This record gives sequence, structure tokens and C-alpha cells, in this order.
Amino acid sequence: SFMKLSTQQIKSILFGAAECCEEDGGLQCYRYTRDRMDVIRSVSEDWKVRANATSGIFLDFYTDSDFFAFSYDEAVKSSSQPGYYFELLINGVSTALIGEETAAILKGEFSICLPQGKNRVTLIFPTMFRARISSVKLTDGATIEQVKKGKRILFLGDSITQGYASKFPSLNYTHRIALSNNCNATNLGIGGAAFDPCLIDENVDYHPDVICVAYGTNDWAKGWTMEKIDNNCRAFFDKLHAQYPTQPIFVILPIWRTNYANELPSGTLLDVRKRIQDIANGYPNTHIVGLWQDIPHDETLYTDGLHPNDDGFAYYANGVLKHLSNVL
Repeated sequence: SFMKLSTQQIKSILFGAAECCEEDGGLQCYRYTRDRMDVIRSVSEDWKVRANATSGIFLDFYTDSDFFAFSYDEAVKSSSQPGYYFELLINGVSTALIGEETAAILKGEFSICLPQGKNRVTLIFPTMFRARISSVKLTDGATIEQVKKGKRILFLGDSITQGYASKFPSLNYTHRIALSNNCNATNLGIGGAAFDPCLIDENVDYHPDVICVAYGTNDWAKGWTMEKIDNNCRAFFDKLHAQYPTQPIFVILPIWRTNYANELPSGTLLDVRKRIQDIANGYPNTHIVGLWQDIPHDETLYTDGLHPNDDGFAYYANGVLKHLSNVL
């Protein structure tokens, strides 16, 4: 016999969500509040669509259940990616990818027997899609215990932070950092995003211990002038610093991309990196994460000369962790 977890039970083992709401017996989980998504939409409809994805949301709990089962429906595209996957980890080991290579059915269910005794079950939600959780089931009477988390870490960034285009959600850099350090992480990465104060939610009830910021590659690639990039960057850091005056802010500069040496209105990507570094250094609680040399300039570590693949993300995460190790 089985028990279906209540909304309250699911929420007690859920991480990375700013808002959850019941809908037709299922649960919709959002990493931005819907109010903030309306603000983001006023800047960019594309950003709003990508803000809708469930990047960085996951269940993480211990149970003595004989099995774990869940079902989802209403999968909806939140990026240019054609497919989506949930990833299931049992005792920290990736055990199943659940989803579709090309979104067609947009719903599914999955069940797995668990080893005897107490096990850690981690279900990572899709990075580039969203889906409604219609049920989570365990053995009737099984124990459910939230995995206690350490530091709270907030990731702000573009598609690389969102996790594009990692097939295994656990392998993008934010999950690698959060899982390996047992952090309570929130991923607010949005594909295509650039420095903009609208991406900082002054009303959110989330108090991070550590903040990572990674924009700039799109600011450059959009062909903006250095003056425009400079103004956007300063406005962003003014707001971020006002909201988080004492927390350490790690500023991840844009990483290598195949066309980095192109001369655009703001110069090369290296010129924009330098300007971001100069601006960020003007705030007392910022730390620069260079990363230029941490990921080999090797196209086989990228999906398209811009986004790291699962292997590239390993270098990225290690490069960031070198800087974070003292605060995590």
C-alpha cells in the first residue's frame, strides 16, 4: 500500500522554489515569484519565458520507504531546448533521467524500488522546462525527513547559470556546487539575460549567505556600447549592494567563447570583462572570479562554442569552488 504526499509534505522537502501553488490537485513550483516574473516581462518577454523554468528546484529527503514514485504533467517549454529531464539521485548517485528528448507527451510517471533501510532521495526538476508535480508516493507509513542544508546561496546569471545545455541537471555548475556542499541554493539564471536591476527581487523572503553573479557575455554579444553596459552594470550592483550590504558577492566574469576576440561596439569580450571587474571592485563585499583559465579553451568542452557541456561544467564548478571554499 502507498501514501500520496500532501502539498505540505512536498513543500517540507522542496528546495530552490520562491513560490508554490496547488493547481487541479497538482503542485506548480516557481523559482521566481509570479509578481517578479511580471516585472521581468516588462523588460523582456523572452526573459519571462525562461524565468518560468524550474532550474535549481529539487526535492531532497531521507526515507525508509520501499519505493519512490512520482508523476508530472503539463510540461511546458521555457527555452529553445526541445527536451527536458527530471533527474533522480539515490544516496547521491544519479539513477534515472525521466522526461523526453523531444517534448511530445508532456507528462509522465516513474517508480523505483529503494534499497532496504533509510535512503536519501533527491529529485532534480528540469532546467529548461517546467512541469506540474501531480503526485509523489511512498510506502504507507514511511518516514520522511528533510535533508538539513548548510549555507544559503543565490545564483544570478544568464543561460550558463540556468544550466543550458546540460542534459543531466545535476551536472550544471549550480547543482554541482549546491549538492557537493549541501547548500540551500536558489538558481535565478535566465537564458539571454544581461545586467539589469529588475532581476533582483527586493521583496523576496530569501536571505542568502553567499551570492554569485554571472552576466556580461550577452551584454557584449548584443552589440551594446560600453557606456550602456557600464550604466546597466552599475545600476545592478547598486541595487544588489543596497539589498545585501554585508554578504559576500562573487562576481563571475564572462568565460571564454570561440568569438571572444570579435570587435563589437564595446570592444572585445576581454574589454567587457575588464569593465565589469573594475565596476564590481568598487563595492566593499565583492570578490572577482576570473575563470578565464579555469576552463580549457577547447570546443569539445562546449556545446556550441559558448555554453559548457556536462564536462565543461565540471571545470566551471571547480573554478568557482576555489573561491567559495572559505565561505561554504
